[in-house]
Amino acid sequence: MLSGKYVLRVIGALLLLGSPAQAQQESRSGDQTGPLPGPLHRQVGTWSVQGDLPAAEGASPTSGTRICEWMGDGRVLLCRFVNSTQSYAGMAVTSYDATSHATSGYWMGAADTHGPIRITGRFDPETATLTERGEKPVAGGKTVVLEYIWTFPADDEMRLKVYVRGADGDRQLVVSDRITRRRAP
Repeated sequence: MLSGKYVLRVIGALLLLGSPAQAQQESRSGDQTGPLPGPLHRQVGTWSVQGDLPAAEGASPTSGTRICEWMGDGRVLLCRFVNSTQSYAGMAVTSYDATSHATSGYWMGAADTHGPIRITGRFDPETATLTERGEKPVAGGKTVVLEYIWTFPADDEMRLKVYVRGADGDRQLVVSDRITRRRAP
């Protein structure tokens, strides 16, 4: 389990590296302030997550909570995820460059003993699809490619499909989540 101090150090280091969105934000003129529009804006809030693990034979459906909020002035999004059915938690730190439609960030989960996974992606505004990729070290010094496909069918709904692509090129669906915004009671 990662200590709180370690997690804060990682986040601090990521922020010091800057973000692709930072240069775009600073180049804006006039009195426009705040975060730039893009797929990250759709993710701010508290969400209920219902999912399946298609690759895990006999696995029960999962459920959890995803909380996303802006860090600082809205250039970086911090998302925390807690799976209430499988004792799993993780967090993502992501930025978005509205000019190139590119995302850049890191994912770190409770089961990831190798450290954060660097993830980059592109948003297609025409299809409202965000496709991200990252490499994850696995046993034997090998890596697998993770592909995250985000779709946004409605303002209060997201879908996430995570695929693993092995060295042989085969792509396997490992996570299929339905994510809906929680409304205040």
